[in-house]
Amino acid sequence: MKKYGLVTLLSFSFISHAISQTTPDADEYYKQALENTQKLDAAKSETAESVYKTATETAKKIKAVSHQLEQLKSQTDTTATEAVKKPSLEELQKLQALQQELQVKLSLLQADLQVASLKLQSLDMIQARDTKTKDEMREEKEQQKHKYLEAQLKEKEKQLKEKLESTNTNVRL
Repeated sequence: MKKYGLVTLLSFSFISHAISQTTPDADEYYKQALENTQKLDAAKSETAESVYKTATETAKKIKAVSHQLEQLKSQTDTTATEAVKKPSLEELQKLQALQQELQVKLSLLQADLQVASLKLQSLDMIQARDTKTKDEMREEKEQQKHKYLEAQLKEKEKQLKEKLESTNTNVRL
């Protein structure tokens, strides 16, 4: 019974000693991880802000083009009613061509807005994936530390058993 009490006491002292030696490493690891996360978040934030700014500008352009298109439609309608009265077919064709041009421009701006929206969604997905990956990396490092500590403790236990056996053989002599 005394044999096991000594082994237990010694193993507890080695465990606390091993754990106390790894604490600064863990603090340093978390500090570095936090700094890296802040740098990545700042870069992603800047990218997201620029995409948002572009999307906002595109939305304003879409409103402006839509307003121009509405004005052109009303002008085309008035020209068409006047064309019935007066033969100005050329003006009507010019207005219709301008209307088609504005519709194409509007379609392109809407496509740009959709692209900006997709970029923001992809940034969000990337951030979610990176966060998950960082957690997994932290867990892997913790598992490696635990395995290392376990190996150290097994080695110390083996040494203690050998010492204990040698003292038992010396006592029997």
